[in-house]
Amino acid sequence: MRRCLGASRALSLCLVLLATASAAWAQGFRTYENDEHGFKLKVPKWLEEQPLEPLEEQMLAKWIGRRRAKTEQGTREVELTMLVCRIRTAGLADDKDSAPPSEQELKRRRLNGGTTIQEFLGRRKWVNTKRLRNKQKRPVKTKMGGKFDIFEVSSNRGQALAIRGFTKQDNGEIFGLFALGVPGVDAFAKEIEASAKSLDRFEIAAEANASGGDIDYEGSNLRGVEKRRNVRRDLVAGWQAHDTENFILVTNVKSKKVVDNALADLEIMRKAYVDAFPSDAAMDAVSVVRICDGREDYRRYGAPRGTLGYWNHLDEELVLFNPSKRAKRISRWLSTEGVLYHEAMHQYLHYSNGQAPPASWFNEGFGEVFGGAKVDRRKEEIRSIGKNKFRLAWAKEVQKSKRWPDLGSMLRMTKAEFYSEPGQNYAAGWAFCYFLYQESQKKRGRRDDWAAIPGDYLANLRAAAEAKRKELPDSAPTDWISAFADEIQEQAYEQTFADVDLAELEKAWIAFLKKL
Repeated sequence: MRRCLGASRALSLCLVLLATASAAWAQGFRTYENDEHGFKLKVPKWLEEQPLEPLEEQMLAKWIGRRRAKTEQGTREVELTMLVCRIRTAGLADDKDSAPPSEQELKRRRLNGGTTIQEFLGRRKWVNTKRLRNKQKRPVKTKMGGKFDIFEVSSNRGQALAIRGFTKQDNGEIFGLFALGVPGVDAFAKEIEASAKSLDRFEIAAEANASGGDIDYEGSNLRGVEKRRNVRRDLVAGWQAHDTENFILVTNVKSKKVVDNALADLEIMRKAYVDAFPSDAAMDAVSVVRICDGREDYRRYGAPRGTLGYWNHLDEELVLFNPSKRAKRISRWLSTEGVLYHEAMHQYLHYSNGQAPPASWFNEGFGEVFGGAKVDRRKEEIRSIGKNKFRLAWAKEVQKSKRWPDLGSMLRMTKAEFYSEPGQNYAAGWAFCYFLYQESQKKRGRRDDWAAIPGDYLANLRAAAEAKRKELPDSAPTDWISAFADEIQEQAYEQTFADVDLAELEKAWIAFLKKL
């Protein structure tokens, strides 16, 4: 568990140790102590601790903050990121006698396998240079004993990212503090150096890693207790975890209404997915959902650019941000509830399909369909699923420009092909899946063969995945199946649409779309 000492105590300690420091120092530091990894330091109060992504191991703690400061470009607001890191110079242990690594394990090794500072920075795509420049000759003494090796490097990946590090190498590892800024490193140099000087290590207590937060699950009927404890163990200041039967929600959102609604919606939507896409899979995994309190926290967590939410199948985490803090230009056409319903379907299909992903027309198309759901939280059910006005507008525009993909081509698109034209293909995928959904809801004039397409497709996809799995070594991890996604999806397409008149289906689909 991470813990911070009282603010008044931390401030008094700072003033005693650094009475002659700059005015920035006088604004106050707090003492941060990490029992899991055995280190402590003083952190500027204006920096907020950030959660680490699930597979991160070399980065032990992270803080980010924004403040006005004097820079070469004048007084402006700049962002500073501070990290405490540990890099093992011998690399990760590799047990050659163990079972083949999963895709998730391979990602963990790629991210954390670097043995130098250059590799640590490069694997996180902060810099692509192998040269580090010594910043200053004046040594900085450490609380740990000895002196830091100080370096700086600037990113040449298209952004003015300056990185300064204070590190010490011994006992087979590089340990120290890193500061990243644009150009916050120079603006807060004295504070950064003061934090580096205060960095100290201590022996880890035997029970330090056993704690799982403040919740004791002993006697609980919830499944996945170990996973839930691990999630709670990694909580940082300001974040809480909430349990439901199928989910654990991690959030720093302070609004009880937002949290309660999300907890209710997750279970309502999961039931809807089960009803729409039933599965024989065990489904015993606990689904982790993270809701950040605003888009800024979402970005700081590491969200891909241009996204409003995402399901990370390797980290096994669904990540969103608080709808009440959404930019107006986004909220006018899409609600965060809609993003949650869309991404939670990806999460459900990941587990219900044994990690074999459906083709993007299905995955994104039905994600957008369920994104339009209106839930009744009192009755714990979906009240209705309406038109996705944003995708509908796209679809109408694409049809006018004669760029509308023919149905046969869209159904056979690989993920790469689908995302090469995301605007039009998302619109087309939604439009076709919404057509199939509406067909299944008809009481009169329904084409049962068309209404059955989604269920038939998933059944064929799962059968193709199991057939491929039998060709793999018995020791192959479950997630290896995703490497054969294109092949499996092609087989599912051929089997599902073998007896379907695509021309007739497409004609009916276009006619339906024109009436919307």
